[in-house]
Amino acid sequence: MTSGVSASPPPSPAAPVASIACPYCGFRRPTRPCGACGDSVLDAPGGDVMRKPPQRRFFVVDLVRGFFGFFEGVTVLFNRPEFAGHLKLPVLANLLVASTLAIAFWFGFQALFAGLVGESDLLGWFAGILSILLTLASLAIVLPPALELVLGPFLDPLVDVTEKAMGGPGMHAVQQHLWTNIKASAHAASELFMIAGGAWLLTLVLGTFGLVPLGFLLAAAIQALTWFELPLYRRGYGLRQRIAVLRHNWALAVGFGLGAQVGMAIPLFNVLLFAPTAAVSATVLFLRMDKRALDI
Repeated sequence: MTSGVSASPPPSPAAPVASIACPYCGFRRPTRPCGACGDSVLDAPGGDVMRKPPQRRFFVVDLVRGFFGFFEGVTVLFNRPEFAGHLKLPVLANLLVASTLAIAFWFGFQALFAGLVGESDLLGWFAGILSILLTLASLAIVLPPALELVLGPFLDPLVDVTEKAMGGPGMHAVQQHLWTNIKASAHAASELFMIAGGAWLLTLVLGTFGLVPLGFLLAAAIQALTWFELPLYRRGYGLRQRIAVLRHNWALAVGFGLGAQVGMAIPLFNVLLFAPTAAVSATVLFLRMDKRALDI
């Protein structure tokens, strides 16, 4: 004998669901499977399909993954045919912005110490060394948001190519009205520069007391907060969600930031390829992150 209650039919493959973040690509999905990636993302451009949504690993493993993941961006840029023709403008813009900021900081500190020490040869020599050190420390904090702000339009095509290579042609940025996009970009840039300014002052204080490693970690955090904005902003997420997902994946983010700090210290690479590498590697690593924190 059968019951009077009939079994409910299975949900349609495209049945509406709560608009939560896709655990694979991070886009908000009103349907299942995800309309952007189809719940299928590669672990790298030209790599293998992820068998399950990415999750956090043991923190040491994630630190290593994040660190080497930054330099993986170089391999991706020069070994994948999808990036051919997309590097000239980002490299030129990276050269101009990095060189201009480095020269401005150096001359600024030189002028500051010249006014403080006067004509003393010994103090002048010391001031010159200190100017170089303060310039390097300042660039570690201020250069990433400056590069991301100025180079954003040149880097977005690299991010777009990376996402489509890993998640398919449906990985389009969230479209917004032009004026809305301009206001949101300006607001995001102001937030980031306020954070970077505070971190810059704190780094100088830490260096004064010999706490250089803490300053190095702080600079790494600014690197992560800056470059992971590129894939997150394309999905319509703001600073709150960006901080939430980076806190949830803190080891991967810190590892990436430490790799970026090392990359900034490599001559020629820092003024030519740093920003394109950071944009591509941040996108790859974001797609490998545990995205459950985006559902807040």
